[in-house]
Amino acid sequence: MASATRLHLYIWPGEWGLPSVDAHCLAAALYLQLVAPGRFSLVESADADSAPHGQLPYLVNGEHRISGFAAIVKYLDNTLDDQLSATETATSLAWRAYIDLHCGNLLAHSLFAVGPNYYPLTHTMLATHLPVPQRYYVPQRLRTLYRPRLEDVAMWDIGHGEEEKEKEKASREDAWTRAKKSLTTDEASAKVRLAFGRERVLEKARDALDPLARLLDSRDFIYQHRPTSIDLLLAAHVLLLVDPPYPDPLIGTLITESYPSLVAHARLILSLAFPTPPGPSHVPPQILFAPDPSLVYMPRTLLASSPPARFATFLVAGLGAVALVTSAMRTIRASA
Repeated sequence: MASATRLHLYIWPGEWGLPSVDAHCLAAALYLQLVAPGRFSLVESADADSAPHGQLPYLVNGEHRISGFAAIVKYLDNTLDDQLSATETATSLAWRAYIDLHCGNLLAHSLFAVGPNYYPLTHTMLATHLPVPQRYYVPQRLRTLYRPRLEDVAMWDIGHGEEEKEKEKASREDAWTRAKKSLTTDEASAKVRLAFGRERVLEKARDALDPLARLLDSRDFIYQHRPTSIDLLLAAHVLLLVDPPYPDPLIGTLITESYPSLVAHARLILSLAFPTPPGPSHVPPQILFAPDPSLVYMPRTLLASSPPARFATFLVAGLGAVALVTSAMRTIRASA
């Protein structure tokens, strides 16, 4: 351990029964809970701007700030990996990069690319944890950041756009009109495009998950008799693919039905780090909450936001001020 002082791990908040909604944050929480139970606090934060490199997770140990899962593992002397051979260490690093890329794409697709998932689930979850004004533009900013990455691997536009437009159009028609309306060519082509798009995503998911299932095989852990950092990173991605209540659980259903060994592995890792109920050697971490950054970072975040976002923020603030003044005047008149 790098220091005997209490550690503070800043992570995206937890949801869906998991310590964090972010794979790297979840992996870091699993890591610290296994190597330093009772000696660290989880600090839930939705303010990545305060992180050393603008990303969560980051670890605070006195005057030291370490950002990113890999850097945190290295800083803590990689206690879980210290018994790996030189060959296993090298292959572990390669597999961690593989998981980051391929499982990261699957998770980003599920959370941000699929419209039926993004709006009711991802956007709502992020807005719940973000303060004003960030909740009005940060979710969409995150979605925009993921789009080029997913477009490069043909996992962004799979036809949900047409499906959503047709549903919106149909919702404006009365039941009698919908009953009389026959399926148009455009509607049929949109459904075909969506079906092919979903099958393409499933094919990419199988290509990504097959090697990982073979790597784990029938063992509890990938290397030796205990979990290592690669187990934690893999488990974090799998848990976030299968546990959230996705309205369209395409990839989660595939994993549950076709890769039960990966699901069992992820459940085992979670139970070792956060057993229910906790045992004497598995003290639950103290949960803290980062200060609300809405006032401290408002000028910086407003300047970094788009003009429409700045206009919307000032409009909401102005309307709020008018409402407060109006209420105060009514109170004064009523008491006069």
